[in-house]
Amino acid sequence: KDDCFAVVEYLKSEDKINPSQCAIRGGSAGGYTTLCCLTMDDKKEQTFNCGCSRYGVADISLLMKDTHKFESEYLYPLLGYDEKIWNERSPINCVDKLKCPVLFEHGNLDRVVPLNQAEVMFEALKKNKITTDLEIFEGEYHGFKKAESKIAALDFEYRF
Repeated sequence: KDDCFAVVEYLKSEDKINPSQCAIRGGSAGGYTTLCCLTMDDKKEQTFNCGCSRYGVADISLLMKDTHKFESEYLYPLLGYDEKIWNERSPINCVDKLKCPVLFEHGNLDRVVPLNQAEVMFEALKKNKITTDLEIFEGEYHGFKKAESKIAALDFEYRF
């Protein structure tokens, strides 16, 4: 997340962006990075004004329970075994710091990052009265494969 913040700060210093119109988006690990940037930003004025998480991780502990067997074996070397660290690095546990609109896009058949990852964040944002939307793509897994899903996802982002 620090790299994302640094890029924005650099672009602002070079007068290359409008800081009041700065968005972040990403899919999978990029969706996780998006959610981390939006929930773990300690600056007085948030770096990003809106975000879009496509099939991103919101709760590492939940992911470790729900992802399929192959993915779970891959995750431990990356994330370790310490649940305290998982909790510290899970955007869902920092959601009260999030103040900007967020769009979630997720396939209903995703077994790598199950749909409940987007659902828990979506519900938390609604509870906190943050503008949010959850677009569920029927028949899609982890990553959108169908052309109509890719087009619809971009359209949802544009309208959001």
